[in-house]
Order: sequence, then C-alpha cells, then structure tokens
Amino acid sequence: MKIQSIINAIESATDPNHRIPSTTIDQLIIGDSDQDAHGIVTSFMATVDVINAAIRLGANFIITHEPTWFDGHDRESLMQDDPVYQAKRELIAKHNLVIYRFHDHMHFGGAHDMIVAGVAKELGWSDYLLPGDPAGKNVLERAETRFMLPKTTLAEVLNTVRTRLKLGGVRYIGDVSQPVENVAALIGGATLGLGDEYNPIKQIRDQRIDLVISGDIEEWTVPAYIRDANRLGHPCAMLVIGHERSEESGMKWLPEWLADKFNLKAQWLDAGDPFERVLFETTNNSKSLRSN
Repeated sequence: MKIQSIINAIESATDPNHRIPSTTIDQLIIGDSDQDAHGIVTSFMATVDVINAAIRLGANFIITHEPTWFDGHDRESLMQDDPVYQAKRELIAKHNLVIYRFHDHMHFGGAHDMIVAGVAKELGWSDYLLPGDPAGKNVLERAETRFMLPKTTLAEVLNTVRTRLKLGGVRYIGDVSQPVENVAALIGGATLGLGDEYNPIKQIRDQRIDLVISGDIEEWTVPAYIRDANRLGHPCAMLVIGHERSEESGMKWLPEWLADKFNLKAQWLDAGDPFERVLFETTNNSKSLRSN
C-alpha cells in the first residue's frame, strides 16, 4: 500500500467531519510518500534513536506525534545551517524513510482524543474516563481530560502512574495521604492552557479537581496555584510526569487502531524520556515513595 494512501486514510478516519483546519501541523515531514510502505512504526517523536531502530527493523514509514525538526511547526527554514539538523536529515534521506506527523487529528479530529484514550488504557483507567462537555465554557472542559476514579489516595495514584508509565521519577505537590477521586489529566501541553494560562486554574476550581496529572508546566501558573491552595485550606495535588511520558502511550496503542481499522501491521517504538535522573539524599523537597 502506498504511504500517501495510508496518510489519506487515517486522516479521513480521524476527521470525517473535516474539523481540522488547513493550518494543521499534521504533515508529511520528509520523504517520498508515493512509495510502498515496507514497514510502519509509531512513536511519540522521531528521534535519532527511533530512526535507527526503524532502519534496523526494515521499516520505511514513521508516524510521529511531535516534531522532527525541534520546532512546534517543523519549520526547516530555521535550521538550515545547523549541523545536527543536517546530519539527521541526511540519515533519514540515506535510508529513504518517510516521516509523517500525526498530531492534531489524534487529539481533535474524531469523537475521542486518541492520545488520552491510549493513556487511559495504559493506566487501566478506560472505564473512568469522562466525556468532554460540549457546552463547557472552558476549552479544557470541552476536551476529554477528566477521570472519576474509585476513591483512592495520592500515594496509590503515584505508584500506579509511576509503574505503568515506567517513570524514572516523579515531581508532585500535595500530601500523599490525601484522597483522590476527580482527576484532570492535562497531558502534553494542556497544563499550559491551550492559549490561555488561566484555563487550567478555572477547570481546577470549577470542576473541583483533586489531582492534576501534567505533562509540561509553567511553574508560576498551575503549580503555584495548587501549592497556595493547599496552604489556604483548599486541598489539591499535582503530578508532573513530562510531555513525552504523558503522551507516549497514545502512540503505543496506535498500532492496534491501525490493525483494527485498516488491517495494517505497525510496531510502536518508545522514544523514551529525554532526561536521565540522579538520586539525591532525601530533603524537604525530595522524598521517596515506596510501593505498598
């Protein structure tokens, strides 16, 4: 099957009502899409490690969620004289690879956010995912961001998320014994507000959120609000796991969707958390959580 035919098919399937604007960041990043697909891999990001793994597998089509060229819009014009960009581009071209970015369609095209659905599966929380509210005044209320869990504690959620998402470490705000039920999964860049820094705070307040699970953060917005809320008698918690770990699960489950929808065989490659972690002695701001 031609790679371009696959791209056309998945875009049509994920956006049947043509909700995605022409300014979408979903695009053919590099390569000749008129060639047949000899192997498909999916990943959060087409890093050099992912590219080399695809080459070893004999795959020539990479479906990535995030940028290849270190910029939110994959603007190659910004990188023309950069040696890292040049070497990466040469590697891709040498092996005749095709890279396609599949972002907006996964999040916004269909009835469900495919990235959130993948995260829910990975955490074992699919039955607790609430639909978005089409009438919501806040963009985050209209999206699928919320889980209503059976009553638990922050410690139990921390251990679940740490184990199932294979986290090397976590940052959190809150008392590990505090109750958790109403969870806002503001994964990826959602905690930044999707155009308005105040959006997550409005959601936390209006929906009485117990816990925010976050990808990217700005420390002066949601983390500052939640820390002050706890000091002032309005308990809330926050778990920061990073952009990659918070969205990779969506790409992990994409091969299953491709198989079910189009009978296409694909393999997921874990892009991996970009950071290594060093353990320090316990301080007031560095605690260790043990599994029950």
